[in-house]
Amino acid sequence: PNYDRALRDRGLAFYGKRDYDRAIADFSKALELNPKYVEAYTRRGAAYHQKGDFERAIGDYTRVTELTPDDFRGYLSRGISHRLKRDYDRALADYDKAIALNPDSAEAYGNRGDVYSQKRDHDRAIVELRKAIELQPNHALLHRNLAVAYRDKGDLDAAMRECDTAVSLNPRLALPYTTRGGIHWRKGDCDHAVADNTKAIELDPLYVDAYIARGVAFCRKGESDRAIADYTKALELKPNDPLIYNNRGYTYQKRGDHDRAIADLDRAIELKPQYVEAYNNRGAAYRDKGDLDRAMADLAKALELKPDHAEAYGNRARAWLMKKDYENAWKDVKRCRELGGQPDADLIQQLRQASGRDQ
Repeated sequence: PNYDRALRDRGLAFYGKRDYDRAIADFSKALELNPKYVEAYTRRGAAYHQKGDFERAIGDYTRVTELTPDDFRGYLSRGISHRLKRDYDRALADYDKAIALNPDSAEAYGNRGDVYSQKRDHDRAIVELRKAIELQPNHALLHRNLAVAYRDKGDLDAAMRECDTAVSLNPRLALPYTTRGGIHWRKGDCDHAVADNTKAIELDPLYVDAYIARGVAFCRKGESDRAIADYTKALELKPNDPLIYNNRGYTYQKRGDHDRAIADLDRAIELKPQYVEAYNNRGAAYRDKGDLDRAMADLAKALELKPDHAEAYGNRARAWLMKKDYENAWKDVKRCRELGGQPDADLIQQLRQASGRDQ
């Protein structure tokens, strides 16, 4: 009897149910019976990958490349695990090998483009993704990923066109809507940002990033209650995400609910102790609450972590103003401007009135 195949089949059933531990156990038993069973290595590698155990996944995919060195798929799979480990150079080497073995693999070009996007090499990312689309023109996710490369390069119009294409090719896919919503947000069109993320949530009610993105758009629109509701829902789905606590804390701070803001920002910093934005936002919350010493400590920490943080200088300038230290307030205003920031007009007006000077 082909016990190894029976174990593979049961492992595939467990994998389909997302029971990756049992899937791995069955694939491992199959490999004990047949140590050169390529598909079992491939499937077990995929299960490890789904669990986030990229080292073991890479080990299995390496064995696949040893057993079948002329098959591009082992290199492609290993490249994906390297990419998610942020080992971009090894990922590129694997994709290069996959493309050498199969120059018609749209997936390999697309994945290589994604790595170049991660490395902030947007021009090369665009070249790779265009090649992938040339090979597979109706692949919605490739168009979406090309949109991301254009967006990160700053070409928002080209990014929007690619997102529109992705949506038209697969209107039931949530991701392109959220990507397009982010582009609308960058263009200052919060209404369309909300609409696109709402559509993404309709398609996938468990899509955390869509709730976060819609919350950001609601916050910019001044609809703090709806922003907070979205962040709260996102936290139900992803309870230990520092970004969500930071965003909700920022929204509480903007509407003057300082204690709730500080509680959320405390949690964000607990989860991510080097979180610059959370220190900046908590500093602003302490400042607006009147606790200037804690405000100064947090804003100093933000600037220690990121010395070119223009907004933190602007926030600290207001704290210096409240402490009646106009000399340091003007110094921080100047530094904020040097870094490309724009201090609030009312801060400048109040500082001029209080200090009797213009700079």
